Amino acid sequence: MLYLCEAFQNKNTIQQLIINYNKLGLNENNMLYLSKALTINNSILEVNLNDNNLGENEKNMYYLSEAIKINKSIQQINLGNNNLWQNEKNMLYLSEGLKINNSIQTLYVYNNKLGQNQKNMLYLSEALNVNNSITHLNLSGNELGFNQDNIIYLSKSININHSIQILHLAENDLEKNEKNMLYLSEALKINNSIKQLNLSNNNIGENENNLFFLSEALKNQQFN
Repeated sequence: MLYLCEAFQNKNTIQQLIINYNKLGLNENNMLYLSKALTINNSILEVNLNDNNLGENEKNMYYLSEAIKINKSIQQINLGNNNLWQNEKNMLYLSEGLKINNSIQTLYVYNNKLGQNQKNMLYLSEALNVNNSITHLNLSGNELGFNQDNIIYLSKSININHSIQILHLAENDLEKNEKNMLYLSEALKINNSIKQLNLSNNNIGENENNLFFLSEALKNQQFN
């Protein structure tokens, strides 16, 4: 990774960096070198780090967070399938970076089991409360529904945030507690920026109250 990063850090023609499925997180030096390069490079618009075991060592996310605090070109970052649930500091560091960064528009953190520790969503929500650049947020497959506090934190952010237009919450076990849809629906009544909402594979139809709460929110919103 050292040689690769040295090569592209000053290469201002590269706009997409796709290094999925490379187990970068198993050696913290990989993310150290990558992050240093991203603080210098000003052409990369998209960074795809899907499935790289970044959650294995908290320093991986620390280094990345420090990079996005400085980088002003990245518009999309994919951190899906990285086991970020393994240490709550992973989301703490990411959130600290997002509070400062104002270029990232699309953030993918799907399939990271963030719902297993409510602090993950607390940290992310605190970032979303102040971030005004993210327009597309994918939180699918994170088991958020098992603890209603996850949805409470997210809903509070939806009340405050006015930049998110696309929100993916598919496969989050929202049916586990009917208050999940209550909190989410109440937030959607207030929010006027979200235009696309994905609630697929949450079995919300198992309880008619979920559909009632959602329908009340839809009366006040227009989704795609």
